[in-house]
Amino acid sequence: MRDMTSLDDEAHELQATIFLMATAFRRQRGEFLTNGSLTRGSDGPIAARHMGAAEKILAEGPLTVGALASLLKIEVTTASKIATELEEAGIVQRQRDPEDRRRILLEVVPSQREHVNEFMTNLRSPLVRAIEKLTPEELAGFKRGVKLYTAELDVEELVSPPEAPG
Repeated sequence: MRDMTSLDDEAHELQATIFLMATAFRRQRGEFLTNGSLTRGSDGPIAARHMGAAEKILAEGPLTVGALASLLKIEVTTASKIATELEEAGIVQRQRDPEDRRRILLEVVPSQREHVNEFMTNLRSPLVRAIEKLTPEELAGFKRGVKLYTAELDVEELVSPPEAPG
């Protein structure tokens, strides 16, 4: 069994690194939003959850809201809200499935595809460079640690924070 003080010290060091990562992500997102002028109208700029969903739609789409929810491992109501916000921002459009006119599919608006792809590629580039420096065993440990940490978080709440009382 490890010493709780050393575990707390390790967690503190990792937390500081995670905060630096979050700051870098926000800066990069801000640059993307400034260049791409993507906002959700009066609700402000799009968030990480929006870009992650847009990337999934671009890579796997066109998708139903249910399929998007499954890919992101979130509730359908949360995926629907994100899809609506992406649609309001002009990033995603809804279209009837030509094979089954009852189904509505989400797809990234053609004029936004390059923006979404560029943003996600730029965001992923530092991670790719870091992964290149890891041995296969180190990478496996890194992935396991990130998955365990994520499992300890309430991912659904992070993707769709509770509404402010009012």
